[in-house]
Amino acid sequence: MLYNSNLDTSQPRSLASLRARLAETEAARKRDVDKGRVEAVEELKTVEGRSKYATDKRSEFDRLKQEIMERDKKRKSEVKGVGVESAIEVD
Repeated sequence: MLYNSNLDTSQPRSLASLRARLAETEAARKRDVDKGRVEAVEELKTVEGRSKYATDKRSEFDRLKQEIMERDKKRKSEVKGVGVESAIEVD
């Protein structure tokens, strides 16, 4: 499939480059299997798996949401302030 899709590109890669990419992809897939990531991905394909993931990661989601809200609040207060500088600094 990689070889055939390469034939359709405007700048095809060499056969050696394709072989190297295939070897990298296969090695990455093997690492994922060894680390148990394949099962985790398969689990996320079900409603129950997504629900369990959301429950497990709830505290992380809340922390990230809080960080974003604080960042937005800070930006809004800076905009209301006097003498706000541009986001792009010029020397």
